[in-house]
Amino acid sequence: MRIITSAVIGLVLLGVVAAHASTADAAPSEKACPAGVTLAAAASGSSVTVTVSPPVNLKAAKDGDVDSYHLHYFVDTDPASVLQPGQGVPTGNPKIVHAAATTQDFKDLTPGSHRIWVVMGDVAHIPCSPLVMADTTITVAAATAPPATGTGDGLAGDRSLVWLPVATLAAGALALAGAVALRRRAGQTP
Repeated sequence: MRIITSAVIGLVLLGVVAAHASTADAAPSEKACPAGVTLAAAASGSSVTVTVSPPVNLKAAKDGDVDSYHLHYFVDTDPASVLQPGQGVPTGNPKIVHAAATTQDFKDLTPGSHRIWVVMGDVAHIPCSPLVMADTTITVAAATAPPATGTGDGLAGDRSLVWLPVATLAAGALALAGAVALRRRAGQTP
């Protein structure tokens, strides 16, 4: 009897594990965006500003709001090369930025021209179906060098006055030593 009970419990557990595995492996479903939603992306230097029309509930995925959406900024990566129907936008890829913000600055990219695609997705990173996307090209400027010493930027870049506090302390010490020596000569103790 004990063997039969153990076998039944084992089969039940196996069924539970198998059922859990099949739901965990199931592909996430695509979520339809609100009707008529469009994105427009505009570049300004190294920044991209996205206009969502009509406005929708944009929140970071970490907020867990199932009625919200967020944006995925693909940097020099065509979404068509990454996205699979019904699958989420990959996380952990430095060329894909997940954000609720409609303005994103890419000033840390290498100087030059970069193409940015923006794709709207839901809280589970599943792109809207049909795909809601826009793209633009930004230009990242080369970093500017700090001003050279003595260019009129005040004392911020001028190292020629570093000796001033040291010289002031040395002069004060010499003056004090001289005053002590003169007092001793005159018969006065300090």
